[in-house]
Amino acid sequence: MKPGQVLGARYAILGPLGKGGMGTVFRGRDQVTGKDVAVKVLGADWASHPEMKERLRSEMVHAQSVRHRNVCRVLDCGEDGRRSYVVTELVDGIDLKRLLKSAGGLSPEHAFEGAIQIARGLQALHDAGIVHRDVKSPNVLVDREGRFRLLDFDLAEHVADAAKRTRGVVHGTPEYMSPEQARGEGVGFPSDVYSVGIVAFELFTGDVPFRGHSTPKTVRKHVEEPPPLTGPAAARLPIPIVPVLRKCLEKDPTRRYPRARSLVEALRLARSIMGLQDAPSGTAKLPEGFGALLGALNPLDATVRLAPRKSQAAVERHSREAMAHLVAALTTQKDS
Repeated sequence: MKPGQVLGARYAILGPLGKGGMGTVFRGRDQVTGKDVAVKVLGADWASHPEMKERLRSEMVHAQSVRHRNVCRVLDCGEDGRRSYVVTELVDGIDLKRLLKSAGGLSPEHAFEGAIQIARGLQALHDAGIVHRDVKSPNVLVDREGRFRLLDFDLAEHVADAAKRTRGVVHGTPEYMSPEQARGEGVGFPSDVYSVGIVAFELFTGDVPFRGHSTPKTVRKHVEEPPPLTGPAAARLPIPIVPVLRKCLEKDPTRRYPRARSLVEALRLARSIMGLQDAPSGTAKLPEGFGALLGALNPLDATVRLAPRKSQAAVERHSREAMAHLVAALTTQKDS
């Protein structure tokens, strides 16, 4: 699509934002409200699956009822000729994958805050009966206020279903795929919990726990190998988070946390334990090299002080403010 085109007699296309397996994302303007939005235009082959289009429409209408600070809100969906599209709020920030690539993993305080926010967003979806099906760091946006927001929930499964009809393959992102998804079995709430466990590991360490030299080898690791929660690969994992990740990454979905709500409680407990353990220096340093970046762009100290006697609200507020500085710095780098 080109700038100036209008979808559904309402959404004026301003320009492309990105492209992925589900189609192309454009920046658009809602001509009714005057607000800028994100418009996801699904691939051209979508038109050949009318039953999938109807299922998508039904579930996206259901998704519009989900309103949570850690979920990117679905605003509308529709068709324009042979084009199917989904409209979501436009978030001013960066995706978590890019943030982690720049940071190489976050401080324990920031990592806990990110994991809890992501799990809370997932909890809102689970409470509404929605399985995300594609939780991964590229599907998490971090805005300038330091909020982590889930996006693209349920869309990936529809695209995967359509692809399987034409190619007969299992779809998903190998590094974040639950064992049951890798085997082509049904996915549910515990599958999302598994994927959040992968993202949480990534938040603390800067990398995913399972990565092979090829897609089949990566998938095989999810199915066959235990998660690397000890040894060099897990050196940056705080001790309290290890049992939480171990339960998230169980091969048997019945042995994981059944829904995100239970995971949120476990993460909060692990963080409270971590808050009672003062680091030797009394500080938790930001990722190497990040302090200099922040020092050049913000009057933010290069360390985050652990304050176990602060109220929970104060700790969470401080972490959100610090994360907002990180996002602002990275976004400024991208725009310059």
